[in-house]
Amino acid sequence: MPMRSRGLTISVASAAVTAALGVFGGLTTATPASAASAAGSVCYLSPAAKVCDNRDPKDTGCWDSSAYVANHAELLTADNRSVGTMQNWYSPHCGTNWARFVPNGNTPTDGTALMTVSVCLGVNTSSHCSDEYSVYRTRSTQPPWSNMIYAKTTPAQAYFGVSDNYQGWGLEDSVVA
Repeated sequence: MPMRSRGLTISVASAAVTAALGVFGGLTTATPASAASAAGSVCYLSPAAKVCDNRDPKDTGCWDSSAYVANHAELLTADNRSVGTMQNWYSPHCGTNWARFVPNGNTPTDGTALMTVSVCLGVNTSSHCSDEYSVYRTRSTQPPWSNMIYAKTTPAQAYFGVSDNYQGWGLEDSVVA
């Protein structure tokens, strides 16, 4: 399934975020027509794994006003410097989770930092995950988010990675909700 057209997309059916990861994409405001269309999606109307897994929360309407950040944490360097906030989002309407990374001023904006996000069903498992979404950060790149995993009754673990091969560093971590 093709991913959002918000920059470089890498589809990998793996749960772990590798060291060469990171960059952002973001949420834009939906128009009334697109919101009505998204609210009519099969996932929004009849949420279930087979119609919600690996789908975009914005395109399905699941990133509606009821969605919230279920858990978050700062992604820290070895010297305790934050490069951004890792967010594990949850939609009570759709019963889905997705990952979003919001970089801060410590993440380079020169196109060398790669940001990657994904989400998996369960904790410390890589058996049922969304595709990874990766994008290089520039001044105009919005915070990236992953596709969803249906997790109405099971915790979901959101994975994050940011790396800059030019400067020689990489970080990865996760947040459970």
